[in-house]
Order: sequence, then structure tokens, then C-alpha cells
Amino acid sequence: MEDLEALRQKVLKYQLRKAEKGAEGYTRILLQLFGSAGHGKSSLINSCKYVLEGTKFETPAQVASGHQSQGGLTTCRTTYVLTDTITMVDNRGFGKMDSYETEEIYAQLANILPLDETVSWNKPFADIAKSCLMNSEMTYTDLVVPLYVYSAEEGLDKSRAEEIKTFLTNAQRMTGFLPIVVITKTSCEKVQQVHQQFQNIGIESIFKVENYTPNNNSKTLGKDKQFLLILTEVLSLVDFRMEQHIDLKVEHNKRLQDLVIMANDREVKKAIEDTIRKMEKEQQNKKPEKKAWCTLS
Repeated sequence: MEDLEALRQKVLKYQLRKAEKGAEGYTRILLQLFGSAGHGKSSLINSCKYVLEGTKFETPAQVASGHQSQGGLTTCRTTYVLTDTITMVDNRGFGKMDSYETEEIYAQLANILPLDETVSWNKPFADIAKSCLMNSEMTYTDLVVPLYVYSAEEGLDKSRAEEIKTFLTNAQRMTGFLPIVVITKTSCEKVQQVHQQFQNIGIESIFKVENYTPNNNSKTLGKDKQFLLILTEVLSLVDFRMEQHIDLKVEHNKRLQDLVIMANDREVKKAIEDTIRKMEKEQQNKKPEKKAWCTLS
């Protein structure tokens, strides 16, 4: 139990180091959770708070259940304070993982969308990028660490893993961190196969957890340790990044530029795809010309 308490105190007492003279400093760690709806992001937040606070189990982050589980309940970027230094962010889960959803998530991970406000998936990415530029001074001192939450019950084949790899690579581009992957529902028989697929696409930090829930919150040593190991891994990544003495404003502006480039690229691609679809539709709807019949005299 001493090791467990040492891990807990390391998280509770962690402070961001002062920046070097003349450099801007980070003011807090934003641990941003993202992933498909219903995969356990909210439950992970509840579990981390339960382990750290050592009080009775509560559900500050509302959890989907029953028929809601596939749709998720989080509709805004909700913040939950873990310590004076660490805040967890429960981002809205995506469903189809189409361009609208992934683009908005990139903007969330770049931390240039407002916190604790409803997230809409129907805004063009170019509009999001413009809004980002207008509000860019607000959030550059937050150190964003991404956590990708994935349920083992979903399974993970090779083609899907490659799709997720592209998504996580862009998440790294937006934050500077290769995302930590947290696999939930570990009692599922697919868990080892899912774990292997994430290893195959190059993820370095992978954790397998069974979240505490209202119906299953009896504490165990193994569960508590896993949640604390996730949080201490976050702190190790932060320490590594702080050693690089990055200029925050320069990095933040680069994220904005990347988003604008991504917006332009996607808009051009969408315009081309729309044109192709329009041409194909016109071709399909085009009636064949009637042949003129003639007779020999």
C-alpha cells in the first residue's frame, strides 16, 4: 500500500516547474479525453477522482447507461478539477468519425475552442479555424495532454486501426504529445487483440482499465494502481516536454497555422469530391439518345 500512496501523493502534490526567465510558462495541465461516444471517457474521470480523493464513489461526470451507452451523454467540453495543477476535460464523443467530427476534435485538442460550452458537429471547419484565430490568445498557457479512450468491446481490425492511427497522428500534431491510449472494458475477450493493434500502429503508452461504476465501485489494489499509473505517466510526459523549453506562443501559433492549412486542404478536397459526385449523378441521370431508324428504299 505504500507504493500506492506514493503514487497518489505524487499526483496530488505535482506542480508545474517555473519557466526560465523571459519565457512564458504553462499554468495548468489539461488532460483531454477523446474517443467514440459511449467508450468510457466519463467513467474514467469518475474513477480517477474516486481514487485520488479517497471519498465515497460519486459520478460528477454523467455516465451513459442502457440504451444510451452507444450514444454517449457528453455534449460539451466539460472540465473536472483533479488537483490545483491537473484538470480533466470530458470532450464530446464522436459517432461516425467523419470529417466534421474529426476536424472539430482537432480544434478541441489544439485547445482553441471554449471549455464548458456545448459542442456542435455541423460547423464547417473553415469557420472553426477562423473562430480559433479570433480567440487564440485565451488558451496558450494550458499544457494539453491527450488521452484516447477505446472500449475493448468494440474490437479493432487492421483497417480500422490504420484509420485511428491517422487520427492519433493528427492529435499529436495538435498537442505535441503522442496520445496515451486507455482501453476500457478489459473483461472482454477482445482486449488482447485490441491492445496488440494499438501496439502495431506505434502507440507507446497503453493502459487497460476496468472503470469504477455506480454498480461496481468496491476498491481493489489493482484498479487503483492502474488509474494512478495513467496519471503519473501523464506527469512523466509533461516533465519530458518541460525539459525542451518550448516557446508557448510560437507553438500555439503553429497549431493555429496547422488548423488553417488543414481547413483549406479539407475544403479543397470536399469541393473536388462534391464536383465528382455531381458529374457522376448527371451522367447517371443522362438519358441515352434515341437512335434514328432508317429504311432502305
